Amino acid sequence: MRRFRVSPLPELGQQSILDVASSHHLLDVIRHARGAALLLWDGMGNQAEGVLDDVRDGRAVVRLTGPVHQAAPAHAIHLILGLPKGPAADLAIRMAVEAGATHIHPVWAAHTQGRPDKGKRWQRIAESAAQQCGRADLPVVQSPIGLLQCLCDLPTAIELRIALPGAERLPSASRDCAIAIGPEGGWNATEVEQLLERGALPMGLGTWVLRTDTAVAIGVALITP
Repeated sequence: MRRFRVSPLPELGQQSILDVASSHHLLDVIRHARGAALLLWDGMGNQAEGVLDDVRDGRAVVRLTGPVHQAAPAHAIHLILGLPKGPAADLAIRMAVEAGATHIHPVWAAHTQGRPDKGKRWQRIAESAAQQCGRADLPVVQSPIGLLQCLCDLPTAIELRIALPGAERLPSASRDCAIAIGPEGGWNATEVEQLLERGALPMGLGTWVLRTDTAVAIGVALITP
């Protein structure tokens, strides 16, 4: 069923008007029929069934027809991402959202090539991935910073893990959790020490050497309840 964002969601039986871009996609691209069902979500974890009721001044008027329910991860899942090169960062962010990440913290690691900062692009990728995969919340992509600053900015009570080759597999998290996954070449010795000093638990992701984007998909999926 097609999904469209409306914030806030209207009350049951009430109408709301989609924004220009969503209206264009609904009316002109997929040519959604009036009275046909769709899903409405608000970006805060809530979604409900609705229908296309009308068109006013070129914009779609939708009506809520079903009860509101939650469609978001049960806990906050933070990804500390040592930025890889090129399009791998885009793919890692998309996979992280599809696997359940709620907050993504890009980090300039020792093995990061340059200091890429595509914050607006990465946020759009995260929002698109959330819509595509059926989530009703909007993941947050922070601006890239150094690892130490990122660790200082994390909530103090969060469980912290670091993906390390050869470490034991750990169960999924039972509370808010963060996982640190390095770029190509991994975290260097200093970065590993910084994470361990912060209380990070080493966590294995499998037997084989993984690309950063693959490690992100597996790591986030493993810690997400």
